[in-house]
Amino acid sequence: MKVSKQIVWGFSGALASFYAQHISGAQRLANGNTLICSGTQGHIFEVTSTGDLVWEYVSPIMGGFISATLGVDASGMPVKGGPVSNNSVFRAQRLAPDFPGLLGKPLFNEGPLTKPAAYTGFGFGGSGIGGGGRYDGLMAQLGGQDLSGIGYGLGVDRTVLALEAEGVTLDGVERRVDVYGVALGAEAKKAMALLINDLRAAGISADMAYGDRGLKGAMKGADRAGARVALVLGENELAAGTVAVKDLAAHTQSDVALDAIVGQLRASLG
Repeated sequence: MKVSKQIVWGFSGALASFYAQHISGAQRLANGNTLICSGTQGHIFEVTSTGDLVWEYVSPIMGGFISATLGVDASGMPVKGGPVSNNSVFRAQRLAPDFPGLLGKPLFNEGPLTKPAAYTGFGFGGSGIGGGGRYDGLMAQLGGQDLSGIGYGLGVDRTVLALEAEGVTLDGVERRVDVYGVALGAEAKKAMALLINDLRAAGISADMAYGDRGLKGAMKGADRAGARVALVLGENELAAGTVAVKDLAAHTQSDVALDAIVGQLRASLG
C-alpha cells in the first residue's frame, strides 16, 4: 500500500487549542465522526466530518506529584522541583455496545455527555487531594475471587491545606483517638477489628495497632495516638470473653466483658 503522506482531513476551531507530545489520540468512528483525546488537558470530544461538536468531556480527576525537574509556582510559572498537578488522560477509545469486553456488563445511558461545571469533588485550587478508582479483575489476578473492587486515597497534608483554605476548623484534632486497640494473635485481631467498628458506630474515636508488633511496641502506638484508653485482647481474654482496659492517664487496668465494653466506654468517655 502506498502512503501519500497527504492530510486528508483535519480539525480546527475553538476546540483546537490543544497539544500533547506523548499522549492523546484520535479515532475515526463508524458514523464518520472523529473522537479526539487531548490527553494533557484531559479533554475528550467528538466532532463531525465538518468539524461540528457532538459532545465533549473534561476529566475532573486531578492527580499530582513532585518533580525534580518540572513544576509550577503559585503564579503558574515553571519552576524546578515543584508540584505538578493535572487531569491528564492517556488515551480514549469509543467501544461499540457489542464489543466482546462489554458482554455481560451492565451499561447505562445517562443522557448527553457534556463538559462538566467546575469540579467540587476531591480537589481544590487546581490541586488534587485524593483519588481512586474501580478495579475489575484485580482480585482474580492476585489469586482471589473474581469480584470488582474500589480503592481511594487521601493526602493528609493536602487535606489540611484545603481545610485551611476554606476556613474550616475541626474540634478535637489535638487528640487523634480516644480508644486504641491492641490485639495479640490472629483471632484476637479479627475480634478487635469488629470491636473497633462497634466503637466507631457508637460515636467513639477508635483505632488499633496493625501488623505484627508486640505488646510493648503497640502500646507506644497508643501513646503516639494520644489515646485515653487502651484495649488489650489476647488468647486468654478471648477465652474468658473479656478485654483488658488500660486507663493510660490513671495507669490502672481492669477486665470488662466484651459485650459490655462499648456501653461502658461510651458512659466513661462522655
